[in-house]
Amino acid sequence: MKPYFVLFGIALAACTNGQGEVDVTATDSATFPGVPLAAGSPLSAESMTTDAKVTLNVQSELAPLSDLGTLSAEIAKNTISGPDLSVVHHIKATIETADGKMPAQVATEVDVPANASEVELTLSMTDADVLSYLSEGKVVLHFYLTGSIPTRPITLTYTLVAHMGIAVKGSVLKL
Repeated sequence: MKPYFVLFGIALAACTNGQGEVDVTATDSATFPGVPLAAGSPLSAESMTTDAKVTLNVQSELAPLSDLGTLSAEIAKNTISGPDLSVVHHIKATIETADGKMPAQVATEVDVPANASEVELTLSMTDADVLSYLSEGKVVLHFYLTGSIPTRPITLTYTLVAHMGIAVKGSVLKL
């Protein structure tokens, strides 16, 4: 009679709902062109703007998770870093899907502290909105840097870490 209790216990465990968590991380570098000097102009601490795009694609990580249940996201890290960040005073970034299904909207706009080598990009949209964009496929982040931009190109690294919550429905054997 004991084998029946074991089978019954396994069947009950296999039909429960639960919560799962996993981190999704994306890191990419962006090279921003230097700002050319106008002929005859002296070097100055003028505020200039340069821009570059970063393409993220985490859909291959999100799709299998969404098959398990409803996803939620908490953006744990959203930073840009590098030694060249010290010449930047202000960052604005927009987000849009590469296929144009979701239009560009401002994702962040922050002032950069003096001599910073990393800055947290505070979101001007909800974590759920970011998840909506990331779930669509390739996402383009368009960064605009303003500051004492040199004539040479500068490279910065963008990092995104999202804590994904998964409301697992049905069999936990899917995990």
